[in-house]
Amino acid sequence: GTFGEGTLYYPNGIAVTPTGEILVADSGKELVQVFDHEGTPLRTLGEEHLKHPYGVCVDGLGRVYVVDFVAE
Repeated sequence: GTFGEGTLYYPNGIAVTPTGEILVADSGKELVQVFDHEGTPLRTLGEEHLKHPYGVCVDGLGRVYVVDFVAE
Protein backbone atom coordinates (compact mmCIF):
# COMPACT_ATOMS: atom_id res chain seq x y z
CA GLY A 1 0.00 0.00 0.00
CA THR A 2 0.88 3.65 0.02
CA PHE A 3 1.49 5.86 3.00
CA GLY A 4 0.87 9.58 3.28
CA GLU A 5 3.55 12.16 3.89
CA GLY A 6 4.77 11.99 7.48
CA THR A 7 3.14 8.63 8.21
CA LEU A 8 5.51 6.27 10.01
CA TYR A 9 5.38 2.62 8.98
CA TYR A 10 8.10 0.93 11.08
CA PRO A 11 10.01 3.63 12.98
CA ASN A 12 13.20 2.63 14.76
CA GLY A 13 15.78 5.29 15.56
CA ILE A 14 15.22 8.94 16.35
CA ALA A 15 17.56 11.93 16.57
CA VAL A 16 17.31 15.70 16.87
CA THR A 17 19.47 18.09 14.85
CA PRO A 18 21.16 21.18 16.31
CA THR A 19 18.39 23.24 14.66
CA GLY A 20 15.62 21.20 16.31
CA GLU A 21 14.54 19.05 13.37
CA ILE A 22 13.49 15.52 14.31
CA LEU A 23 14.83 12.62 12.23
CA VAL A 24 13.18 9.20 12.32
CA ALA A 25 14.68 6.09 10.72
CA ASP A 26 11.72 4.27 9.19
CA SER A 27 12.51 0.69 8.14
CA GLY A 28 9.06 0.09 6.69
CA LYS A 29 9.38 2.98 4.25
CA GLU A 30 13.13 2.44 3.73
CA LEU A 31 14.04 6.07 4.46
CA VAL A 32 14.63 8.70 7.12
CA GLN A 33 11.81 11.16 7.68
CA VAL A 34 12.49 14.71 8.85
CA PHE A 35 9.95 16.66 10.92
CA ASP A 36 9.97 20.11 12.48
CA HIS A 37 9.74 20.52 16.26
CA GLU A 38 5.91 20.40 16.05
CA GLY A 39 5.85 17.14 14.08
CA THR A 40 5.13 18.61 10.65
CA PRO A 41 6.83 16.55 7.90
CA LEU A 42 9.54 18.50 6.08
CA ARG A 43 11.35 16.05 3.79
CA THR A 44 12.77 12.55 3.50
CA LEU A 45 16.35 11.31 3.20
CA GLY A 46 17.84 8.21 1.58
CA GLU A 47 14.92 7.01 -0.53
CA GLU A 48 17.24 5.71 -3.23
CA HIS A 49 19.92 4.22 -0.97
CA LEU A 50 18.44 2.78 2.23
CA LYS A 51 16.94 -0.70 2.60
CA HIS A 52 16.40 -1.19 6.34
CA PRO A 53 17.40 1.96 8.27
CA TYR A 54 17.46 1.10 11.94
CA GLY A 55 19.25 3.94 13.68
CA VAL A 56 20.00 7.58 13.07
CA CYS A 57 22.18 10.14 14.84
CA VAL A 58 23.38 13.68 14.23
CA ASP A 59 26.72 15.16 15.24
CA GLY A 60 27.29 18.70 16.54
CA LEU A 61 27.78 20.02 13.01
CA GLY A 62 24.46 18.61 11.81
CA ARG A 63 25.89 15.69 9.82
CA VAL A 64 23.47 12.77 9.72
CA TYR A 65 24.58 9.16 10.21
CA VAL A 66 22.25 6.23 9.49
CA VAL A 67 22.61 2.56 10.46
CA ASP A 68 21.19 0.40 7.66
CA PHE A 69 21.14 -3.38 8.16
CA VAL A 70 20.77 -4.20 4.47
CA ALA A 71 22.68 -1.45 2.64
CA GLU A 72 24.59 -2.57 -0.42
